[in-house]
Amino acid sequence: GGTVRRFAVDAGAYFLTMLVPAVTNLLSTLVFTRWLVPEVYGAYSLINSLVAPATVLAAEWAAQPIGRFYSEFQVQNRMVTYRAVVGRVLAVSVSAAAAMAAVLAIYGLPAWGMSAVVAAALWLPFEAASAVVVPILPASMDVAAHRRYTAGRAVLRLVFCVVLVWTISPSVEPLLWGTALSALVMFVPLWREVNAHMEPASHGPVVGRQQRDGGPIRQELKRFAAYGLPMMGWFFGAQLLGVGDRYVISVFLGADAVGVYSASYQILTGIGGLLSAPVIFAAFPIVMRLSAEGRSSDVRSGIGEMTGWYLFLGCGVTGALALLAPLLFSIVLGPAFYGGWIITGPVMAGLVLWNVSMLAHKSLELGERTHQMMLAVLGAAVFNLGANLVAVPLLGYVGAAYTTLLSYGLYFFLVCWMARRTPIGCPMPWQGMAVMVAASALAYALAIRIGGMGFVHIMVRLVLFATIYVLLCFAYLNRNRRHTGGFSWGALEAG
Repeated sequence: GGTVRRFAVDAGAYFLTMLVPAVTNLLSTLVFTRWLVPEVYGAYSLINSLVAPATVLAAEWAAQPIGRFYSEFQVQNRMVTYRAVVGRVLAVSVSAAAAMAAVLAIYGLPAWGMSAVVAAALWLPFEAASAVVVPILPASMDVAAHRRYTAGRAVLRLVFCVVLVWTISPSVEPLLWGTALSALVMFVPLWREVNAHMEPASHGPVVGRQQRDGGPIRQELKRFAAYGLPMMGWFFGAQLLGVGDRYVISVFLGADAVGVYSASYQILTGIGGLLSAPVIFAAFPIVMRLSAEGRSSDVRSGIGEMTGWYLFLGCGVTGALALLAPLLFSIVLGPAFYGGWIITGPVMAGLVLWNVSMLAHKSLELGERTHQMMLAVLGAAVFNLGANLVAVPLLGYVGAAYTTLLSYGLYFFLVCWMARRTPIGCPMPWQGMAVMVAASALAYALAIRIGGMGFVHIMVRLVLFATIYVLLCFAYLNRNRRHTGGFSWGALEAG
């Protein structure tokens, strides 16, 4: 009902928010795969693969409880305590990021050179500070502020990188400096926005005592740490799950293969982010607000229907991209990178499954069982690394793509299994999910039978795929409507 309608409106707004980063990522890939050789692009990707986990270690233990508990503090009119806790955890996170930046600079100096390590060392603390406080924007349902920050950061990063590479050299250093400067410049307006959302309400009980009394602050710091420290492990595992294959490809196939794989993966993550980020950003504050208000049944039904509609889009986009990939990659990527289109199907399916897991594990988040989430993702990351050590030497980077799909599938299975013992369970519309996956697979199998690689042939395949897929899915929805009185993806099970 109202929950799904609010979700649809917010998801649409966040889609517009994420459109700018998706376009800038596409333009970035289009430009830099033509200006840079695969070896340089691969080196930049590897440095990114070091900074990203370091940011997670420094920031995510604080960022996750900051977003998770925002609605609770707001409903209880305890924003004075919330602001004090945020200030303390932000200071700890930035200090940790600065220490890791120093270590990164010391050990990276021989391989990267002075300019590159200084840029990376500057980038990391500001990236961590931004990561700590940015969850306040979606948690407060301020879509406009989130759009300004997200779009501004994406545009500045592209502009700085293009200008510096064009004026200095087609090398790693200008890319790092462009990324670092965009993080630094955009932190100022970001802090102004989040600071406004931490103002105490003008109504309700007086909460000024909380600022003078350190007791509540110390208690909340312990609670934030108990929730956030396992989430730090979770995000580290998620980063390793997402980029661990780059390390294995680098060892067995070299930097050139990392460059081709990373460029292709970036296109797919950009499209996947445009599809999934609006859903995740819209679902998160709604679920947390309903939970803070004690509306458990609405949380359960809301998660199930949000999952159904996301998967409807995800299965459709995965099949369509698998058909479109040869044409799309020939337009977007330089000739040296074109062969990476072959990873489209398994990588995109894995990304969709991963984002379904983000909704599936909400019951663990609400139950503050983040240690279980951490164990699940670390298990999937270890499996991913071991499987890549086998698959990459045998199948090349195509093996890494299929390993990605299997690893994300393992995480989904683990969180659904763990969520069975929570009050909400794992409210997935299992029957509807099976129908959508089967419909997408059938539509793809029929569409791919149309031969030829020309533009007209690919467009005919897309039209045929979309027609079959949508008709099958809406036939299922229409059948459900006769039983439930509305469009629904089916009865929810605890998992």
